Amino acid sequence: VEDNKAMLNFLVMKLRGKYNIYTALNGAEGITKLRELPVVPDLILSDIMMDKMDGFSFAKIISEQPKYNHIPFVFLTAKSTSTDRIKGLKLGAMYFVLPVGIG
Repeated sequence: VEDNKAMLNFLVMKLRGKYNIYTALNGAEGITKLRELPVVPDLILSDIMMDKMDGFSFAKIISEQPKYNHIPFVFLTAKSTSTDRIKGLKLGAMYFVLPVGIG
């Protein structure tokens, strides 16, 4: 779940060779698409700062649903203060990954 189309395309290109990839441009779209998937995903990658629904809100909804709350959740974000990390970890995120560029 990533609102930056260049970053989203980069991630898809890097991961699609080994994984089935489903994408969404914000948390709200992510929730909708998650419910439509034929299988439960093995991992969720999400940005934090997005329009319509940010990554924290998205993670909170995921963590409250028994069908999805076991899925490992990783934030891929430039938002990396200790407060942000603690908030994300309390929501069930396993890691914070800081992108260094998409080139």
